Amino acid sequence: MAPTRARPELACFLCILVFCILGLAADPAAAQSRIASDAVHEYVAASSISDAVALPPNLVTSPTYRHVLEWMIRVSPTFRRQCLRIAAERHLMIVLQAVPPGWLHGNRAITRFVRQSNGTLSATVGINPLENQIELIAHEIEHIIEQLDEIDLKSRAALPNTGVHAIDANGVMFETARAMQIGLRVSNECRGIPQPAD
Repeated sequence: MAPTRARPELACFLCILVFCILGLAADPAAAQSRIASDAVHEYVAASSISDAVALPPNLVTSPTYRHVLEWMIRVSPTFRRQCLRIAAERHLMIVLQAVPPGWLHGNRAITRFVRQSNGTLSATVGINPLENQIELIAHEIEHIIEQLDEIDLKSRAALPNTGVHAIDANGVMFETARAMQIGLRVSNECRGIPQPAD
């Protein structure tokens, strides 16, 4: 007796299933890194963002930086998404300020976090005023969103190809590919568009 032939639809489905399983097993670290670096897109659909998004009330800064932030939110869709995420967090307070170089320990910008016993997360963002402020603001805001996403930076830094690495000997300060990408993206979105005078 000749063997019965499988239906073409079933054979096609099984081939696709095998390719999907092999694809997932091939490089799990790279998949994890892609999820981490692209997570900024997941919390708000781009098509739902109005051009009239206001600065979050829980983002406090000086009048000089407020002017820069208001311009960034008008010009950059990526920064608008960041601001919508921040505004939705009731237990978050951000202070953005220019700081002396000694505060930065040789870095262009630093965000210091304090988590209160009541669950409030406070973030103080210090940036070097002589650097690209637009890039650094978006970069540091993304580090804050990483904390909101509860990304375990220390664990990821201990693994290869996660887009996270420690930048100090004590392993308490980290840099991420995700924040670097977002900072550059916002800077590029703002490039060539003149900033209005105060």
